[in-house]
Amino acid sequence: AGGAAHVYRGELLEVALLAKSQALLTVAGARTRALEATGRLKSSADEATDAVRARAAAATRLVASVANDGAIQAGVAGAASGAVVVGAGGGVAGLLTGGALGAAAGLVPAVFTLGLSVPIGAALGGGAGLCVGATSGGAVGLVGGGSAGYVAFARSEEIRSGLGGARARATGLAHLVKKRASSSASYVKTRLAGDRGGTD
Repeated sequence: AGGAAHVYRGELLEVALLAKSQALLTVAGARTRALEATGRLKSSADEATDAVRARAAAATRLVASVANDGAIQAGVAGAASGAVVVGAGGGVAGLLTGGALGAAAGLVPAVFTLGLSVPIGAALGGGAGLCVGATSGGAVGLVGGGSAGYVAFARSEEIRSGLGGARARATGLAHLVKKRASSSASYVKTRLAGDRGGTD
């Protein structure tokens, strides 16, 4: 066995060197492909980052323009006010209506429950009516108040001009009433002075 290795030693050395060079070429190729893939990934990540930044900037500009729009601000303020006011009113109406209906429903079994079903029915009906009334009133107030706020802002110039005209008419009417009252007072004074002069 030692002699055979000695005979083929040169060929074995050649095969080992060939395998080593092949392994080095494979490693170098893999390193090159890995660097190329890393470069492609980096450029793709940079492109994606730039695209996200551009979209975020556009979204920021859109939100800022919407937030600075007076009509939208008026609509949101009207919607919030309407939801609170009409929701509270709906809740109270629901509480009263539900309580009355619950008490009426509790009258039927009152004979068997010794009258305890009436307040329990009123409490259950009132609670259910409160929830339904507040929810439906809040929804109606939200929509109605938002619409009213938006329309009021959109037609604010017409409303201002109408108020200016009404103010001018009211001022003119006040001056007319004042002038007539003054002339009536003068007339009454002269009449009273003339009546006194004849009886003295």
